[in-house]
Amino acid sequence: MLNILRRYQSVFFLSLDLLLNGANYFFHIFMSWHLASQDYGRLSAALSVLAVLFVLGMSIQTFVSKRVSEREWTRAMRNWSGRNILTLSAGALTVLALLSPWMTRVLRMTALEWGLLLAIFLIHIAVSYLRGIFQGRKKFYYINISLYVENLTKLLIVLLLIPAYPTVFMTLIAVLMGMLFSLGIAVWQAFRLYRKPSGHDSEQRTPAFWNVYIFILGANFFFYFFTSFDMIIVNYHLPELSGAFAVVLKYSQLLLFVVLSLITLFLPYLNETVRNRRKFIKTGSLLVAIVGFVEAVALVFYFTILEDTVTLFFGEEYVEAAQYLGLGAMVYCVFVFIMVFVNINIALERYRYMLFMGGGAIALVVLLNTFHASLTQILWIELSCYAAIFLLILLDTLYSLKRRTYNEKY
Repeated sequence: MLNILRRYQSVFFLSLDLLLNGANYFFHIFMSWHLASQDYGRLSAALSVLAVLFVLGMSIQTFVSKRVSEREWTRAMRNWSGRNILTLSAGALTVLALLSPWMTRVLRMTALEWGLLLAIFLIHIAVSYLRGIFQGRKKFYYINISLYVENLTKLLIVLLLIPAYPTVFMTLIAVLMGMLFSLGIAVWQAFRLYRKPSGHDSEQRTPAFWNVYIFILGANFFFYFFTSFDMIIVNYHLPELSGAFAVVLKYSQLLLFVVLSLITLFLPYLNETVRNRRKFIKTGSLLVAIVGFVEAVALVFYFTILEDTVTLFFGEEYVEAAQYLGLGAMVYCVFVFIMVFVNINIALERYRYMLFMGGGAIALVVLLNTFHASLTQILWIELSCYAAIFLLILLDTLYSLKRRTYNEKY
C-alpha cells in the first residue's frame, strides 16, 4: 500500500489537497454560523493579515524546494540559508512588534490576539522550511500529512470549543495549535528523511541566498498582498459589509486553492526542465492549458449554481454576498493566471514581473483607498488592475521564451 502511495503520490497529493481545501471551507462556514457578522469580518481581516505574514514562510518553502530539486541543497547551503532565515525572522518580528499599536487599531484586535498572530507566523516559518525540502524531493505525501495534521487539529479544536466560546481569540488558539502539531510531525518526517546522509553533503560551496530569495519573497508578498488587501479595505471602510465580502472571498478563493495545488505539483518539474527549453515550454503549456480548463468550468458554476448555495452554507445573514460571486470569480480567474506565469518566471529566474506587480499594487492601493463606495466598485477596480498586470507579464514571458529559443538555435 505504501509503495502504491509513493508511486502515485502526485495524483494523491492533488486529490488530498483539494479535500483539504474543502475542510478549510467548512472551517469558515462553521465560524460564520457561530460568530456575529462583524466578528466574522474581523476574523477574516485577521486571517488576511496572517496570510500576508505567511509571505516569509512560503518564500522559504519555494526557495528551498527550488534548490533541492536542482540538486543544490548541500550542507553549506543548508547552514548558510538557515542563518539568513533566522536573521529574516528576527528582523520581521521586530518590525511587527513596533507596528503593534497601529495594527491592533486598524484590525480592531486586542493585543493578545495580535500576539497569537505573531506566534503563528513564527511557527509557520519553521514548518515552511521543512515543507520546502519535502516538495523539492517530491515527497508530496509528506506535505499532505503535515497539512492534514495542521488543519484537522485546528478543525477539531474549533468544533469542540467554538460553540461554547465563540470568539476570535479562541479561533486563533485553534490555528496556533494546528500549526504546532504540524511542526511536530514535519520535524519527525525530516528526521526520517535525513537518517541516511545525502551524497551532496560533501560539496562545501556556499551559493548565494539573497539574490534568489529576495525575488521569491517579492512574488509571495504580492500574492498574499493581492489576496488580503481588499478584505482589510472593506473591514476598515465598509465594516457593515465585511462579513458578506468575506463570504465572497471564500467562494472566489476556492478556484485559487485548486490552482495552487496544481502549481505546487508542477513546480519541481518546471525547475527540472528549465535547462531544456523544449521540455520546459511543454510542461508550462500543459499547466496553462489545465488551469484554463479548470477556470472555464468554474465560471459556469459561479454564474449558474453557486449563488443559490450561499444561504444554504452561510445562512440568510449573508444572502447579499450571492450577487457578487460571479464578479469575484472573474477577478480570481485573472489573478490565478498571473500566479501561473509568475511561477514560470521564478523557474526561469526572471524577475521583471516584480516591476509589473509592484506598479499594479501601488495602483490598487491608491484606487481602493479613493474609491470604495460599494463592493461592486472594489471588485471592478481589482479586475482592471489584475488584467493589466497579467497582460504585461504574459507579453514579457512570451518574448523572453521566444528570444531564448532563437538564441539556442543560432
